[in-house]
Amino acid sequence: MTRIRALVALAVALGLPAPASADWLLTPMAGTTVRTATGFVDLDGTAANRHPIFGVSVTALSSGVFGVDSEATIVPSVFTGHELVDSSRVLTAGASLLVAVPRRMLRIRPYAVVGADLVRTTSTDAGLLPIASTLPAMHLGGGVWVPLARRVAVRADVRFMRTATGDDGAFAVHGGYIEMARITTGVAWRFR
Repeated sequence: MTRIRALVALAVALGLPAPASADWLLTPMAGTTVRTATGFVDLDGTAANRHPIFGVSVTALSSGVFGVDSEATIVPSVFTGHELVDSSRVLTAGASLLVAVPRRMLRIRPYAVVGADLVRTTSTDAGLLPIASTLPAMHLGGGVWVPLARRVAVRADVRFMRTATGDDGAFAVHGGYIEMARITTGVAWRFR
């Protein structure tokens, strides 16, 4: 009977509505790509290497389960090996639905994320096969916020992103696309 009471108490506690409050978090972040694949012509053969990634996100996260996240990132020199490609980069801008462990359950807040992006891929070379493509993408991932102080937390995040395949003619091997996994971390400032 004690187990049943404990389960009922847990169900009631989880089912109670949380006060309507939301944390707004601003997070500058940095990290690395883990694996990149592409359908674009990779003249210097560098796309699959690790590349630094920099960005910023703004998150609205309730004290309950759901939140929204928007972010912008840049990955410089994705195709640049300084042999044939002079400069290249991948820019992303996206929005996500975020599902997190409620604040009342844990001090740290693990979360899962799914969303959509626009991905701008550019590459300039000696005039052989320049790339200038903007494609829609989807991403999914997860991470955790670890509070350090009342208004400061560390955020660690892992995401996988894949664009749709575009028809970019001679600039793509099997249609232009970018597929990228990444690991980022940053210091989040919480404000309301």
